[in-house]
Amino acid sequence: RIHDIKKPCQYANSGDYSLSTGEMNAYEKTIAKHSILIYSIAKVVVLLYVSFNKQKFYTAHTNEVISIAVSKKNNNYIASGELAGRPAIHIWNMNSRETIVVIKGQHVNGVHLLMFAYDDTYLISCGKKETSPVLVYNWKDKIVVYSFMMNYIVQDINEINFDIDDDEV
Repeated sequence: RIHDIKKPCQYANSGDYSLSTGEMNAYEKTIAKHSILIYSIAKVVVLLYVSFNKQKFYTAHTNEVISIAVSKKNNNYIASGELAGRPAIHIWNMNSRETIVVIKGQHVNGVHLLMFAYDDTYLISCGKKETSPVLVYNWKDKIVVYSFMMNYIVQDINEINFDIDDDEV
């Protein structure tokens, strides 16, 4: 049961996003029309194609994965954050499972929450340390465009919301 899972878990409706990634066989085209359950086990992120009971794996992490976010615009990107002294955030392609960008050195003790925002241009991250920065990245350029400190226990935060007013971060 999904509500019993303690690890990060995302449920993505794959729609037609993978049809734009190049040649696919008939089996892969069928999978592209179904939902995918995304979760982590230790250093591995698992993509479970529910209707077919098939799995694919992202294995580039060197530490335990504790947070996952799926891009909102087309579900093509996944961000996954680690539990470590200097954790990394990996942004990777859901279809090919190839790493696009690795961001490291901004948080301490782990990346507690992740969220794509504003047409997937930005990635928001929150660290696991008690007083932790919330960072807004232009993730493709690996640039922090906005940050602020959380001065209370971030483990009590379950969700990040992001709103851009007048196209300003």
